[in-house]
Amino acid sequence: MEKKGFKWQMIIEIVLLLGLSVFIIFPAIKFNAEKYVDWAIDVNNYAVDEDEDNAKAAQRTVDKYADEKEQNNKVQELEDSEVFSDKGITYFDFANKLISGKTGLDSDLITESDKGLNKNEAKSTFIIYGILIYAQLLLFLIVIIVILANRKTSPVLFLSAGLFSFLIDIYWLFIFPGSVWDGIEEYVDSFELIANETLQIDKVGSYAMGELAKNVLDYGFFYHLIGAGVVVLFGILLITALKPGASFSDEDEDWDFIDIPNGDFVPPHMINAGVNVGRMQDTLGGNVPGSSFVQDDFKTVGIDLTEAKNPNEIDPSIFSVDPQLKDESTDSKSSQANIFVAKPKQDNKFLKKVHITCVQGEFAGETLEITDGEELRIGRNPAKCQLVLSNPKVSRRHVGIIYSASINKYLIKNYSENGTYIYRAETKPDGSVKFISRKPINVGTYREAVSGNYIFIAGGSERFYLE
Repeated sequence: MEKKGFKWQMIIEIVLLLGLSVFIIFPAIKFNAEKYVDWAIDVNNYAVDEDEDNAKAAQRTVDKYADEKEQNNKVQELEDSEVFSDKGITYFDFANKLISGKTGLDSDLITESDKGLNKNEAKSTFIIYGILIYAQLLLFLIVIIVILANRKTSPVLFLSAGLFSFLIDIYWLFIFPGSVWDGIEEYVDSFELIANETLQIDKVGSYAMGELAKNVLDYGFFYHLIGAGVVVLFGILLITALKPGASFSDEDEDWDFIDIPNGDFVPPHMINAGVNVGRMQDTLGGNVPGSSFVQDDFKTVGIDLTEAKNPNEIDPSIFSVDPQLKDESTDSKSSQANIFVAKPKQDNKFLKKVHITCVQGEFAGETLEITDGEELRIGRNPAKCQLVLSNPKVSRRHVGIIYSASINKYLIKNYSENGTYIYRAETKPDGSVKFISRKPINVGTYREAVSGNYIFIAGGSERFYLE
């Protein structure tokens, strides 16, 4: 699980939601006389294109207002009528008007039919859209409260809030106009500059509403649309590449490995520490990199190797020294080279044993030995794990590694939502190792791995080599 605490992802989540909430004070709707005349002429042109034979009235309007002077006169006439205002309507005011029924259908620009506009069936459409505007603000508030209360990111809720806002804008552009026209078609006789016979032409009415919905938009709407898109994009990134504690990008990373006489490969940063892959090689005159093993599949609790000065100080009831490895690894760098092995509850010398080496991370260079069928669990919780790490990106119980001699494979179990990956590598002619592919492991499931694979956890900061 994600570790609690304020992270930069949380800050951005909250800032984006607060920024998107500010849209309510910006003008979203603005419709002046000039826009109206342009819209009416466009609708008449559309009617002529759709059905020229039945668009005589539309053609007359198009011909008349082809003259720019006529257009300007009409604009001035409408401005003098005080039907329009240059002041935009904020989302807040717009939502209130829609919910209260002040939709503008009673304007002098609309001539109602015999049925009367007050009986139109679009009222519910206006009310629903007004409620949706307020609903997204409530959703933003809920998401922010959840983030602050849990002190960790909430990518699914965050993404849902962004999608909800984005879909509201899409609804206005592509669905709302058609729904409104379906509700008022029988109750509208004509609009100013758009005759009844023009509206009777198929598709003209719905086209008129669609274009009207676009023409009345002010910058507040586009601010909201872009903001919602940014929230959606960041939400997707939070679930994938920017997931806290689980993102890294070393798919094509190269390591330079050095070929040493016994055939092992050693990363350069481990040579200086006097540690061979497959060996825990240290003079033990100084501190040995610390490891903690706890009681579960192994016998003891809380031994810290940093306190050990020589092999004789290691409690033989807790750790054993493999004599064969000790003899093989003795060289000029160290007179004492040992591999410390956690003894299983049932010591069976006939069971096959394998080695797992930490090649990068808190215990880089240390090698662990596990027996066929036993699970080595790695995490931060000493009550549940044999190898205890302090890395905050590591979950309390992060990953389990089991070797099965019957199939000669490792079984890797991922306990963490922070991510566990199996990497496959190949050795290049120059001796370097290149990671060529990776496989994620779903939480709570096993995936097979083979000798030579690497296990990456904690965003790749902790890496283990399977020998």
